[in-house]
Amino acid sequence: MKSRWVMLVVLCLGWSVAMAQTDTLVGIRKGSIELGAAGGLSMPVGDYGDNTDLSGTGAIMVGYYPSSQFSFGIDAGGHWHTASDAADSALASALGQADAELGFKLYRIFTPYAKYQFKVAKVSPYVTGLLGFYLQEMKWTEATVGGTVTQTVAQGYLGMAAGFGVQMVSDDNVVLFLEGRFHNAVRSDAGPIQFIDARVGLAFLL
Repeated sequence: MKSRWVMLVVLCLGWSVAMAQTDTLVGIRKGSIELGAAGGLSMPVGDYGDNTDLSGTGAIMVGYYPSSQFSFGIDAGGHWHTASDAADSALASALGQADAELGFKLYRIFTPYAKYQFKVAKVSPYVTGLLGFYLQEMKWTEATVGGTVTQTVAQGYLGMAAGFGVQMVSDDNVVLFLEGRFHNAVRSDAGPIQFIDARVGLAFLL
């Protein structure tokens, strides 16, 4: 819980600094294409967070700016959530084993996004949202007479995310950004998959 508050404070401070910056015309040109990558932490929350722990996340993206303040594109990535000790113990008990390790991988295969910058400036805050397909993969190992067998189950869900961030554009058309997003993927067979991403990224404008 403490790490989630730290992440929120950092993002809010960055937002405040960006809003205080004096506008300049150094920024993103209309018609620019953006190619980037990002990585950071992924923190499960809600009922989903009861069975999973803090983990890493990574993504690649490509976007287009029809105006200097608005862009849209595709953001694809992964979230490597690990099961909590309680979830591992429950799995081991169900399998009749001394121990077990359950892994969760969540992939955003096709998630279009939109982003709006509040001003044309070298440092600018923005809001963003995405909607798309989330694929969850669960993997665990079972003990058998002949050794061990790895079991894998995958299921797809429709999900969405919303967030905000701060980005800085250099004179060389390089964009550095800090961003936080809340994800929610709907499951008909269980509660929603909910988590918060805090990530840092680098993009190039073409």
